[in-house]
Amino acid sequence: MTDLPFSHVIHIGADWGQEASSYAAHGLSVTWIEAREAVMPRLTEHLSHFSDQRAFHATLSDGVQDRAFYIASNGQSSSIYPMALHALRFPEVSMVDQHQCTTTTLDALVAEHGIQTTDTALVMDVQGAELDVLKGASEALRHVCYIKAEAADFNSYEGGAQLAEIDDYLKAKGFERFVLAECEPTEGVGNYYEVGYRRAR
Repeated sequence: MTDLPFSHVIHIGADWGQEASSYAAHGLSVTWIEAREAVMPRLTEHLSHFSDQRAFHATLSDGVQDRAFYIASNGQSSSIYPMALHALRFPEVSMVDQHQCTTTTLDALVAEHGIQTTDTALVMDVQGAELDVLKGASEALRHVCYIKAEAADFNSYEGGAQLAEIDDYLKAKGFERFVLAECEPTEGVGNYYEVGYRRAR
């Protein structure tokens, strides 16, 4: 039995599922979604040790689109957007490759695979694509109770969302921000935050 106010997590931007043990310790079932096909074997193998966690390979956005996906040197900073000031914030990270992909929406994935959205927290680690994912999740947002994301207050990715835009969009969808944890800022660039939202009472 979970000790949290939700029983399921949809984690978008899985990488290899580093948080799987923590989720399991809280009794949570988890649906992982990862855009990079190359990391899927490692993710699938890792999740084989957890009975209530599964993964899907998909690149999420606000619709079905053919677009570039940019691969970062550290893997985790990969995105549907090219880097802007992220390269100043993390000069050791660069985009080293790109490929074409066809995006889909969270709502379409939920419908196709019967993914749980009630009693669910949505976790996004999607490198500037947060607003795109949310716009493609209008049905899911009617049901999820918590949302966690990493967001920047500067132009981290070219064309990507910033914190204020995410705040405004989720407020209009009936959510309130209740967590804002500041990461170490970079002078002249800006800051990243761990941000949490819950359905407004």
